[in-house]
Amino acid sequence: MSWQNIHQILGMAIVDAKFSRRLLANPLEAIREFRFDLTEEEENILRDVKASDVSELSQILVERLSQGDQKN
Repeated sequence: MSWQNIHQILGMAIVDAKFSRRLLANPLEAIREFRFDLTEEEENILRDVKASDVSELSQILVERLSQGDQKN
């Protein structure tokens, strides 16, 4: 997942309570509903994420992004 995408998604989750609830309940559905354009790899990362709040989601995504950066 690109840093630009993570910033957009998390920023929207902070200011939009509906998006935040949807993102936590079903990340891929929320992303598609709000028309974020993600790669297959980014969708795979989100598919596996389980978080109780936006802060936890942010931490998980940053960890996974960092792992991806180390592979490249």
